[in-house]
Amino acid sequence: MEILVEDLREALEMVGPVAPKKPTLPVTESVLVADGHIYATNLEVAVAVQLGLDAGEPFLLPFRTASYILKHMPGSAILTLNGTPGTVSLRAGHSSATLRTGEVDEFPPFPGVLILRLRQYWTARFW
Repeated sequence: MEILVEDLREALEMVGPVAPKKPTLPVTESVLVADGHIYATNLEVAVAVQLGLDAGEPFLLPFRTASYILKHMPGSAILTLNGTPGTVSLRAGHSSATLRTGEVDEFPPFPGVLILRLRQYWTARFW
């Protein structure tokens, strides 16, 4: 998946209030990237941000580590994300990182989701 650093940074900032700092379930330290969305949950509240692009196979992205890395990259850089079971690699220009993650099927399901559209308009949809 390719995305502007600025866009991914903004999406992570939107789900940040839901990403737990001290999770009871370790996999919730990550966000789920699937179906063109980033999903985050603290097991009480779930939020999804629509990225507007197809991410291919679902993968987890460690929230705090990825946010820290993106903070130090130019916003105009194109970031390539490749998720594999247990890892995700980030590459932009001459910089790259491989991060360990949990398994996608460990990420908790959630029945109701607030969906935010990145740089378009805000919408809320509950199931």
